[in-house]
Amino acid sequence: MTDLNGIEPAFLKTADPSDMYGVICSMPRQAREVLEIVDKTEMPLTDNACRSLIICGMGGSAIAGDLISAYGQDMMAMPVWVQRNYGLPGWAGPNDLAVISSYSGDTEESLSAYHQAQENGLRILGITSGGKLKSLCQQNNNPCLIIPGGLPPRGALGYSFFGLWGMLTKLGLIKASRSEAAEAVELLETLAAEFALENPAPKNQAKELAQKLQNHLPVIYSSVDSLWPVARRWTNQINENSKMLSYCAFFPELCHNEIVGWQELPRIRQSAKIVMLSDREDHGSNELRAGIISELLKTEAAEVIKVETRGQLLLARMFSAIFLGDMASYYLALLNQTDPTPVERIKFLKSKLGGGK
Repeated sequence: MTDLNGIEPAFLKTADPSDMYGVICSMPRQAREVLEIVDKTEMPLTDNACRSLIICGMGGSAIAGDLISAYGQDMMAMPVWVQRNYGLPGWAGPNDLAVISSYSGDTEESLSAYHQAQENGLRILGITSGGKLKSLCQQNNNPCLIIPGGLPPRGALGYSFFGLWGMLTKLGLIKASRSEAAEAVELLETLAAEFALENPAPKNQAKELAQKLQNHLPVIYSSVDSLWPVARRWTNQINENSKMLSYCAFFPELCHNEIVGWQELPRIRQSAKIVMLSDREDHGSNELRAGIISELLKTEAAEVIKVETRGQLLLARMFSAIFLGDMASYYLALLNQTDPTPVERIKFLKSKLGGGK
């Protein structure tokens, strides 16, 4: 497939039989739905003076923790640690709050973290659609946000992030207004129409990006200010949906090492296209670095593509870039003639390990 315009329904029946397109486009509906669930969920944690917040999860469940860490860095009175592993960090104790996030409820790494949190006396919040995590929270009277299931974990970000964001704001751990989430959801709805299948490139930014990235190595750069988890999300979605290698790196750190690495291996570097994610509140020095590096690498990479966030408040701006990346990864899958939903290598690995996601 070489042209994303004029996609026929008959083609999608074979190219996207599990409707990943519909899953991605459901993000704003997921956000609205889960915030209503948060309002109805009891959070009996009376002492909010937590030393730290530890968010335990893997893959699609963990990215919500990364987003909270970046979003809340200037508005939370505690550090946020995202645990992508078994157990908990050695310093975790009774003064810390552990959020155990597993979409399926059966992720073995997350369940390991749950058991250690119980043993170490941490306060626990669960986020899951069911499985063992739901049962454990019910048995031990841990508050748990039950979200709708049935989706690929990476397709449930609307549930996992806005559920987490809603719980933390409800507990007073994030000082934010529900109107901020409302702006993000409304912008996502606007973008869903702009990036829709029937809307052709170049009016459709997601299609245009996919066409530029096809047959290249997408390298996603951002600053560490607020967009680093967005860059990570782009990489993960391209990996899983498009079945393509991609990686991300961040300013200012990449200026101290990676820029030198572009010097050699011309066949690889000329196959790479750099996507520069930019937000208007990036640190001025990082913004300056991005401009200098863009000029430097124009002669070495196949192309440097700048993507700017949209929206007014931070939450909307972050999710504008997330949704663009999700949709571009979907259109890349169509161009690659690969079904965006299955992740057979992950399933194979888990079958050998006996774990869940």
